Amino acid sequence: MQALIGNYNYYMQMIRDVTGLNEARDGSTPDKNALVGVQKLAAANSNTATRHILQAGLFLIHSGVERNSEKIIEEQEKEINIIDAYDQDPEAAQKPQRRAGADRAS
Repeated sequence: MQALIGNYNYYMQMIRDVTGLNEARDGSTPDKNALVGVQKLAAANSNTATRHILQAGLFLIHSGVERNSEKIIEEQEKEINIIDAYDQDPEAAQKPQRRAGADRAS
């Protein structure tokens, strides 16, 4: 059992070393006697090591939201154009429009 625990601790430390997380950040070994400032410094060092991961996630979210809002605006503009066309000529606006490539053989 001790060999298993030792193996676990070894690999856990390897993960911390590679990812930049430390014990203060992951909360695995909180020291009840440690000063708050010391814990904050350890967490800040870990934040520095993982900042690129946070920035990449924020970039992905930002670009996704940006694309979605552009698509929403495009759809709203299409609806406005349909309404404007109906206001100008209600009979022409009700005729079904052929989609590009609809006349091609399948």
